[in-house]
Amino acid sequence: MGGDFEQRASRRGAAGGDVRMSDVPQEYVEACLERLSEEGVEGESRTPLLRVLERAIRRDQLVLPMVSTTLTRVLGLLERPDVAITDLALAVETDPALATKIVGVANSSAYAGIDSASSVHDALMRVGLEQAKTIIAGVAFRSSVFHMPGFEREMDMLWQRSLANALATLALLEHDPRWRDSAFLLGLVQDVGRIVLLATVAAATARKTKTPSAATIEAAGDVIRCELGAIALSAWAFDDDLVDAVVWQEQPEQCPEASRPLAKGLYAADTLIHLGMRGWQPGASPESDMMVGELVEPLGFELQQMAEVLALVEGGMSAFSKLG
Repeated sequence: MGGDFEQRASRRGAAGGDVRMSDVPQEYVEACLERLSEEGVEGESRTPLLRVLERAIRRDQLVLPMVSTTLTRVLGLLERPDVAITDLALAVETDPALATKIVGVANSSAYAGIDSASSVHDALMRVGLEQAKTIIAGVAFRSSVFHMPGFEREMDMLWQRSLANALATLALLEHDPRWRDSAFLLGLVQDVGRIVLLATVAAATARKTKTPSAATIEAAGDVIRCELGAIALSAWAFDDDLVDAVVWQEQPEQCPEASRPLAKGLYAADTLIHLGMRGWQPGASPESDMMVGELVEPLGFELQQMAEVLALVEGGMSAFSKLG
């Protein structure tokens, strides 16, 4: 990730969990309210939910996911161009539960060699720096952000989808040195707006006996996830390129030029994962083949290579499957 990582790290707060609406540029808040005014009156099933959200924003009661101390520290390290495996291992070892999970993922068949490692340092050394960054980011985000009491099923589904997109985005962009360190993280947070929606709705409806249905929450998330994602990521002091890519992930051609490749890679990955979940493989459908080909060819890939990407995603999903 580019930009001033020291300034962003200080904004996140040394204690972790320090996310405030005051850190969010007003333009992101206004964009969210504008989007709600456009879509909030459409569809009886989702109108009440979006009204709750709009009211929370106007009252400064939007609930942003908290980040753990370890995740805050890890994000700061991952932004450093000179970070070493030893630095990452020392940061992770301060959280024994997280360390155990990271060693487990690194020892999985997708990453491991013949012998398994028992320490964080040895496990990360064996997989190499780039794989170490992926494993640590994935485990840290799963442990810190992707959980919410009362919405366990929704959060698990959201994690699975986000992880698959992260793995696919990395596969499509890792050969470009500009975006190698951003691609996996971008895929992980591309749907964080849905977590903001869930957290805000959960807080606003805590005293009610009936919570919104999964279908209603999903529909509301489809409407506003990009704008809410921008609010969350800016509060977390993420790089502007990643925020822009999340905002424009559904319309990558409209993304600012500097971050457009990120948005295009994310959109291609999301499309690929969506089709792959429905059983698509290259050659299975002329219409889908053409759609995928048009998205991945500008990224330097041929259609047939998408079978390899889907296989890589499946292997990565298997490696993270025991995190729960």
